Amino acid sequence: MNSSAITTRRLTNCPRRIAARVLRDCVFLIAGLSAVTSPALRADCAEIQLLESGMDRTELALFDMGSLVDPGPNQRRIVEDAEGFFSPLQCHAVTRIAYVNDDGDSGEKIAWVGGTIQDLLNIAATSSKATEMNLSQRGVAPIYRANVVTTMVHEATHAADNLLSFVAPSRQVDLSERVFASNDWSSDDLEFARNIVQSNLLDQGLRYEWEKLHMAAVRLGYAQNYHHSGDKNMSSDAIIKMGVASGYGGDEAAEDMAEMTSGILAGRAWTKYGAPVPNPPDDLICDRMRALPGPGIPQELALIYAKVGLLNSVGLIGDLEYDYCVGNLKVSAPGNGFFTIKDNRQENAYTGNVKGSIGKQGNDGTWVFQLGASGSFSINGDSRPGRIELLIPLAAAGEPRPSFPRGLFNVGHGGASVNIYYTDQGEEKLGVSVESGVLLVSRASTRLIEGSIFVFRFVNWTSLLAIPEGAGNMRITFKKKN
Repeated sequence: MNSSAITTRRLTNCPRRIAARVLRDCVFLIAGLSAVTSPALRADCAEIQLLESGMDRTELALFDMGSLVDPGPNQRRIVEDAEGFFSPLQCHAVTRIAYVNDDGDSGEKIAWVGGTIQDLLNIAATSSKATEMNLSQRGVAPIYRANVVTTMVHEATHAADNLLSFVAPSRQVDLSERVFASNDWSSDDLEFARNIVQSNLLDQGLRYEWEKLHMAAVRLGYAQNYHHSGDKNMSSDAIIKMGVASGYGGDEAAEDMAEMTSGILAGRAWTKYGAPVPNPPDDLICDRMRALPGPGIPQELALIYAKVGLLNSVGLIGDLEYDYCVGNLKVSAPGNGFFTIKDNRQENAYTGNVKGSIGKQGNDGTWVFQLGASGSFSINGDSRPGRIELLIPLAAAGEPRPSFPRGLFNVGHGGASVNIYYTDQGEEKLGVSVESGVLLVSRASTRLIEGSIFVFRFVNWTSLLAIPEGAGNMRITFKKKN
């Protein structure tokens, strides 16, 4: 950054987006434009087509040909930059990108995926948006570039949601979508998405599971309902308290997913281009988590932590982005199994025969998730064969097979249960049970399930007085990686 070139400017036509994020403050310190190195273009994005005049009209499907704008060199460059931030899933989901002389129904969109074409990402090339001039003009170009890139990553998340929903076998589809929706996804794109749906049990789509995750936390008092007010101006603390990534992410589940994904993948675009960072910053949630020493997870970040885990499980963010965002809060299980930690010291471990499953249990056939492992159980210094079992109720017997457990659950009192058993003279007996606590499943798929059980009270059934007692600073971490 050339500090000698700093000036102050008020933009009379700030680039804004309704289907993504609104720039909240149009007063910026504009730095001299410095060279920006593009992120490497992902191989997965090589098939995305940037539309221009003269192409086969069928490439545009129901698109309005009259509004197509042929991209200039800076417009092409910014598309390449944005694709460098895309995850492989987003690369499969977006098949076409078009600059258009339009800014959406509201007149304020800078980019959008929507309407009837599920895989087309439109970029507004109107006078106050992503024109060739605005993307190259000294002073304001960094702001336009960062805003276009972060918006494209946001909108590519909507396309990914569309793709996963399209292949989800049990998703509810309304009549208008059946009649009017179209896409140009290839067989490879569809197969890629089906593998994600199958490995994450997203039979009813990603958005359904996301909203279920959020609403479960609301019921337990760990988050707030979506506000359904569009791009609401909210403080950083209010955003975190709601359990979302931004004011616009607080609108509803689809925008929550898109805002969180864009913030994690492309939040650094603002500093990359030398543009002033928005306040609150796009990667607010990562800043909050990375600032903590760990290993425990604060109540106000528990839902956000689980949402970031879901983004990782479905491939919207990679392992590196996940590790960077959660920082020292990452589950500290040294391997497969259960690990009891007291005052930040590991006391015992159950690492043998680690197995997990979803099935029906009991006389009423309730759907449950079960995870167990074997180890040793000590009674007065005498070691016995033992095992630990985690049971999480998922759905009533008459409902279809549910997805994996994700997010927050109460332990005890009709919620999840955690029991440790031991074998005495060939008979299995209950040794310890968690009487109350909170369970956080941070990531769950056929590839990996992990989380933490924060124990409040437990009962030692081998003691003379088997009564509930305080657990102090105790948690049990668990992990099963295939």
